[in-house]
Amino acid sequence: MESNDHFIKFPYRKEVRDNGDINNGGIDLVLEPQRISEIHEINGFTWLKRFIQTINSENGFFMTFGCVAGREEKIVGYIDFSVRPQATSSLRTYVHNLESLFYSYLHESMSNMGQENPQQATDYAKMSLIWEETPLEIYGQTYSKLTVIFQVVSEDAAEWIFSHLEYFLSEYFPSLPHVKAQRPVQM
Repeated sequence: MESNDHFIKFPYRKEVRDNGDINNGGIDLVLEPQRISEIHEINGFTWLKRFIQTINSENGFFMTFGCVAGREEKIVGYIDFSVRPQATSSLRTYVHNLESLFYSYLHESMSNMGQENPQQATDYAKMSLIWEETPLEIYGQTYSKLTVIFQVVSEDAAEWIFSHLEYFLSEYFPSLPHVKAQRPVQM
């Protein structure tokens, strides 16, 4: 999979590549949610579209910056996201810990759901996701974003992982007491 390290400054311009592929540029779906229809990279992946809509929802804590999904032997792709620019600088530092916090949440969630072997589910997610932290410049501010690269065996597996990641980012993490106490009123 091609690296997306050159997408540091958001929003970025539309790009037509030499091979004819079109990158629609960085679309701020928090400000313009109706533009989700322009993101052709999510066509055919309802779980990814739902994830992006939820993460960029009006009262959300995080926002997305780019994504791609495709079917090869497996379902592969990536999604870029981070906290919104209104987040305090101390909340931005939690980006460094999101991967371990997510796996802790997943293990606890699987245990609470009566999963016979919660470690097996957590290990599957760890094998399916690669987390990378890269720089982000957004609206004159600089901090970090996360790129989650995924490789899963089926639509069901993608739905499972992304529904948990969606819940973690939209409900679980923002409700943690130390996060909730620092959350700006209008996000």
